[in-house]
Amino acid sequence: MQQAPYPYPPPSSPVARPPRKGNGCLIGGLIAVVALLCVCAAILAGLYVVGWQSLDAAAATATSAAATAALPDDSGDRFAIATATAQPRATARATSAPAAPTAAGALVRTATPAPTPRAGATARPTTAPSGTPGDKQQQEEVFDQFWFTVKDYYVDPKFNGLNWDAERATALGRIRSGISDAQFHALISDLLTRLGDDHSYYLSPEEARIDAARYLGEDTVVEAGVFARPNREKGWLYILRVMPDSPAARAGLRPHDIIRSIDGQPAVTADGRSRSDELGGREGATSRLVVFTPGKADRTVTLTQAKLVADTPIEHRLIPGPRKIGYLNLSTLNENGIGDKVTDALQTLMDQSGGNLDGLIIDVRQNNGGTELNLVSTLGLFTNKAPGDFVDRNGNRNPLDVFDLAIGNSQKVKLAILIGKDTASFGEIFAGGLQSARGALLVGQPSAGNIEFLRVFNLRDGSKLALAFQTFRLPNGSNWEGKGLTPNVPVAATWDSFGADDIDPVLQAALTALSR
Repeated sequence: MQQAPYPYPPPSSPVARPPRKGNGCLIGGLIAVVALLCVCAAILAGLYVVGWQSLDAAAATATSAAATAALPDDSGDRFAIATATAQPRATARATSAPAAPTAAGALVRTATPAPTPRAGATARPTTAPSGTPGDKQQQEEVFDQFWFTVKDYYVDPKFNGLNWDAERATALGRIRSGISDAQFHALISDLLTRLGDDHSYYLSPEEARIDAARYLGEDTVVEAGVFARPNREKGWLYILRVMPDSPAARAGLRPHDIIRSIDGQPAVTADGRSRSDELGGREGATSRLVVFTPGKADRTVTLTQAKLVADTPIEHRLIPGPRKIGYLNLSTLNENGIGDKVTDALQTLMDQSGGNLDGLIIDVRQNNGGTELNLVSTLGLFTNKAPGDFVDRNGNRNPLDVFDLAIGNSQKVKLAILIGKDTASFGEIFAGGLQSARGALLVGQPSAGNIEFLRVFNLRDGSKLALAFQTFRLPNGSNWEGKGLTPNVPVAATWDSFGADDIDPVLQAALTALSR
């Protein structure tokens, strides 16, 4: 189990492609051809200038140039799909993307709401279990890749007041004294956490492999199938989503249910640390949970961790009544192919309403973000306007372009978008972008205020650094980083104040707003 889905690298591609649209495929194909020609031209130029003996160096340069060509002018396309492989020294150059899931240069956004680091996951402590000291030379090389990449690309050149040079000296001292690989990964994670942005995160080689597999759905992950968030004031976890046909689903757990304790210990510790990570990564392990549905008595369930493949359904329906108002639950942008699922759901709603809805409610209260590929594939269903730009620390701007993917009157229908404190990252940009571009009504509670863009860098040991290097701004230059979106229609009810079978006060407020 994890508190909320992590962001995963999108599939290898030089440009985000829309779901099942001929124009998108044509554009993607043309760009791929251009990138290939750049590769060939650079290799030939290298052969001509430096001769056959320098073929390897020329090919490497061509590879970097091809990936860079796929990025915007400032080589930092926030949500383009070319990952970067961090170099041992200052500049982390883009590389051509190999087969996913390790596509070099993939640009994703964190799924982490502002109050907590990386999708609500607790930062890896520096007191990781000791063990056999690792390879000091490799650890130092990987650390330098990490440190110089942060120095060159981090969105705040002042590092939020942290003395980045002094931190390097301290870390290298520990590495040279001899630490295990587990302690080394904890060291990097802790240092990144001390930047204090609650967005950037680091994955060890094994965590990187699992994350990529979960996003692509090409491998299994071991967990109980619950996505939950901590309520630190109450000391419990509340469930956002339950994976279909998972141990949690078979145990009867549902969204809005609350986890009080795990194996006899509070689900959230006294210092605010979530214990949800204990429900993942150990196939066959069992845990005893005390849970309750708001307004009902406690009950005990036992979950056995199993291998699962992520497959999030898109809940959708026409709401009974005299007007044709649809409901669509966009709970994540973190799964490969989610854009196609949303397209199919919207097409069904249009078919049921004769091609024209009177109103549409889109629920992103559970949406912690995901990848740009999924963002543009869903935004394009509801607007054909770029909702804003991504801006780096030097003021360079990259527009968030969307595909025109209208179905029926989907780009004209009156929209109400349900938001809350767990609406973060691309989930927030989806809501705020449609509020700006389409006049969508935001209903619920303020969002997380987490709209910095993460770029994923591959480190040489297979670990990954997801680093905040741009922030999102609306066309008028404003944004809501650190503040959250302000609802047009505020509703006091929180996610953990009512059960799945109760009347949803936020949904009811949206229905009322659309009827005005």
